[in-house]
Amino acid sequence: MNKLDQLKALLPRKKSKAYYAKKLGISELELNELFVQLQGYKPPKSTLTTVSTLSVTDEDVNFGGCWTDDIKEGKAELTQNFTEPIKTLEELIERCDIDTSIWNITKYVQNFWGSGTDPHYQVKAFLAKKTIDNDLQAQKDLIIKTLKEEKVNLRFSASIKDANKWFFNPNREADSLLEISIPDLHIGKLGWAPESGEDYDIEIAVKRYKDAVHELLSRVDLSKVERILLPLGNDAIHIDNHDNLTTKGTAVDTDGRFPKILRAAQKCFIEIIDELRNIAPVDVIIVRGNHDFQTMYLLGEILSAWYHGEDDVHIDSEPRLRKYYKYGKVGLQYTHGDHEKHADLGPLFAQEQPQMWADTKFRFCKLGHLHKNKKTKKPVLRDIVTADTFIGFQVHILPSLSGPDEWHYAAGYVSTKQAKAFLYHPEKGEIGEFTTTVL
Repeated sequence: MNKLDQLKALLPRKKSKAYYAKKLGISELELNELFVQLQGYKPPKSTLTTVSTLSVTDEDVNFGGCWTDDIKEGKAELTQNFTEPIKTLEELIERCDIDTSIWNITKYVQNFWGSGTDPHYQVKAFLAKKTIDNDLQAQKDLIIKTLKEEKVNLRFSASIKDANKWFFNPNREADSLLEISIPDLHIGKLGWAPESGEDYDIEIAVKRYKDAVHELLSRVDLSKVERILLPLGNDAIHIDNHDNLTTKGTAVDTDGRFPKILRAAQKCFIEIIDELRNIAPVDVIIVRGNHDFQTMYLLGEILSAWYHGEDDVHIDSEPRLRKYYKYGKVGLQYTHGDHEKHADLGPLFAQEQPQMWADTKFRFCKLGHLHKNKKTKKPVLRDIVTADTFIGFQVHILPSLSGPDEWHYAAGYVSTKQAKAFLYHPEKGEIGEFTTTVL
């Protein structure tokens, strides 16, 4: 397009001579010569369309028309004139042949002025080249692709590799429930041995959890296991947000950032669930703690989506503070233990689940939080106990595998690191308790 044609395209803007000269890259004297050539010329009534983009250096930018750019400012303009006015964004996209699979329309302007006999239309669109940062569909596709690939990899590494180790014939005569209850893992806690007595980080936490599950499984006659109950949470994760704070805003020592910690916990629990489902169907109960109240709800929703449609894995990710589970005449209540008094847990059980309370004979309230054994208050028999017994129910205080950080060490919260599993018969109640200890 020569300078004269470019000037014709610019005239509908009704700007100053200095503006036209700058746009055409010529002097005002040269511009005057062009105006002489245009004597008697009347610009057609048309629509001026301007397309702006920040991606002017892309080689595949090819809109046609009058293209000017300013590399320094990172801007570009396309100007095209049409004898038929463009009235809508859709018409603009079609007439300018804009490939919306490549470009995002970040904003647009649509104006009308004049009258019915002398109408004027203006449609402007501002474009940005689609990238993973600004294209929501591309982000969604990437997340789905990543989840599918990771799901295949995890299923292979966790299930297929260890199938011969744990798999039993599903037609076996199984008549018991196996509960693997390991609260207060605190994935993401950071302990340094010279300061806290031992090292503890994400890798150590995950390894301890997996080793404990495997050792507990090795002690159980798995041919008798009909279902597996796996409570998750109870401060499974050490922090609750990107600021490395607990739910109530306490700053703690952490091994890495929040996304890293969440991903490690997610991967660890998926691998364990996939191993357990080779033995029997798995029921997962999400229990929210005082360190990870929001994060465990998030993780529960992730696991629910991950196992959606799977018949042998059920995830209870409901946001309730206290959770319940029934197996025959066995009733189980789960809560973190930082809110309720022990003596109130049974009445709460009966109030919140009256039918389950009536249908069960053996009732247990399972707590984390304290993760240490407890002494009775009797002045003579100061025995170490792991449960409080009340009329109609027992409160089990479960131990933890977590190592101390500097704060816990300084406060004297140093306890034996253990994990437990329980075996229940639907008619006889608890028939087995198994313990593994970190030496």
